[in-house]
Amino acid sequence: MPHKQLKQEAAAFIAKRGKIKLPQTVRQQHIEEKRQQIVKVLQKYAVHPDTHEPLSKQKIEEMVTAIASRGKLHPFRPAEKQLKAIQDTMKEKLPYVLETALVHIQLPDKYSGDIFNEVQTHGNVVQKTWHEEGRLEAKIQIPSGTIPQVKDVVMNRTRGKGTWEIIERTPYTPP
Repeated sequence: MPHKQLKQEAAAFIAKRGKIKLPQTVRQQHIEEKRQQIVKVLQKYAVHPDTHEPLSKQKIEEMVTAIASRGKLHPFRPAEKQLKAIQDTMKEKLPYVLETALVHIQLPDKYSGDIFNEVQTHGNVVQKTWHEEGRLEAKIQIPSGTIPQVKDVVMNRTRGKGTWEIIERTPYTPP
């Protein structure tokens, strides 16, 4: 049964009787979806507060799974709102901050078009300047957890001819 139709039927049932008890498998499926959504958000934005290195996917998954097993994830609340609620529990065991980074990149003319298209998929372009010779300078706001991937694209695909600099880090607050 599609998710939207299930919600509609549940809403009609609740309106008539006041509450509904979901089958355990449906409840577990929804909690697993929320767990995966929370893990994705944390992978993108969570970094260690001292080193600013992204947290490993394995550590994030272990922590969120532990929280889910304690019944602290709700099957129907948005993942971003649940993230706010479970942050204190997570920070006790795994220190992290959610942040974005403003990065300045320079790409030589030979690589600028292809690499810029790939880099801009990771964040929001704040400023870009195309120089006459085809060289590109850009400032891009990206999630801090994706810094290694973006840096890898800039440095490896340009064979070290591109430049990369983190200008500013700002806290990220889930919507």
